[in-house]
Amino acid sequence: MANALVCLHASAGSGRQWSALAAALGDRYTVHAPDLGGAATRASLDEDVAIAEAALATAGAPAHLVGHSYGGAVALLAALRNPRAVASLVMYEPVPFWLLRRDASGAGFGSERSAQAWREVRSVADGLAGEFAAGRAERAARDFVEYWSGAGAWTSLGARQQQAVVQRMPGVLANFDCLSAESVPLAAIAQLPMPAMWIGGAVSREPPQRLGELLGAALPQMVRYTLPAVGHMGPVTHAGLVNSLVRGFVDAQRPRPSVVAWRKAA
Repeated sequence: MANALVCLHASAGSGRQWSALAAALGDRYTVHAPDLGGAATRASLDEDVAIAEAALATAGAPAHLVGHSYGGAVALLAALRNPRAVASLVMYEPVPFWLLRRDASGAGFGSERSAQAWREVRSVADGLAGEFAAGRAERAARDFVEYWSGAGAWTSLGARQQQAVVQRMPGVLANFDCLSAESVPLAAIAQLPMPAMWIGGAVSREPPQRLGELLGAALPQMVRYTLPAVGHMGPVTHAGLVNSLVRGFVDAQRPRPSVVAWRKAA
């Protein structure tokens, strides 16, 4: 039975995001929480997927894979490429934005919702990039934080936290572009064999909510929890509640048969 978790953090964060979860699980599990790369020069998600793969190898197979927001999208790809190494997949509002782009080209009400969510994502990303390019890095950081956490969230941060977000904005902008440019189809994601859980907040933004619907339709084994009065940053703002769900889910898992890995086409 898996006794390790690999936990991947959200954009502008670090592995320290998972310290409360590590403390809560310390009696039964080892938690590996690497810092994702965050380099501004990345052209794809491959660098951070490689970091996740290395953490899985260190943790020992199979391990439970947990990801929040950007880390959830990285976890999704790492699980696709290494299904034998992943005992279960837990995602808090993962943001595989490319799925919105792909679904927006379809027909019907669902695809129109995806198109609207996709336009929202690109409007936010373009706005942040414009502010940063104009030399207003702190304004870009504020807008990023308040998009995900609501008006006034920036001023609730301490000066040190604000500066840390400002310094990470080049990586945040690269994250948006890499998440938009990926091309893994939903049909490939639908082949994931491991137990999965999606957690989201009822007062979160439309793009992650729509993505939760797409993933839920593709993965019939995925259980979904929507937490009342919680937003996108639930693993930080409501850590105790989210961590209890994670623990309950991973405690319930049992070993499963091995399967073949998915590989990106050359």
